Order: sequence, then C-alpha cells, then structure tokens
Amino acid sequence: MKLVVGDYLIESDSRQLILKSKEVNFTEVKDKKTGTMKKIENRKIYGYFSSLPALIKNVGKQILLDNDDVK
Repeated sequence: MKLVVGDYLIESDSRQLILKSKEVNFTEVKDKKTGTMKKIENRKIYGYFSSLPALIKNVGKQILLDNDDVK
C-alpha cells in the first residue's frame, strides 16, 4: 500500500508501516558490471511503525516540526 498525506508518503508491507518524505532525490551510481551510470531514487525516511496509531501520532508531530510558519 502507498498513501500520500500532504508532503509525506506512507508505505506498508505485511509487517510494518514506513513514513517517508514525498520528495524524491536522485543519486547517480556507476554499475559495477556494465560501467553505465544509473539513477537511484532516494527518499528521507522518518520512521518505521508497527501500528497505525503510532504512525498517525508521528505524522502530526513531523508536520509541526517541518513547518516553517511555526516559531
């Protein structure tokens, strides 16, 4: 499952929920076998959670921490 909430991406597998940034950064890496350059997708990971209530609590906290309007 992939769910976008504001500036955040929530992904899940059978065991956990992962809170990531929606923004994608690309890094170029040289492939050892072929010698060609590849672009690898990177996202900032804010945390791994085993329950939905814990994830929701941390999404709210992260929104407040990332907000530049709050001082």
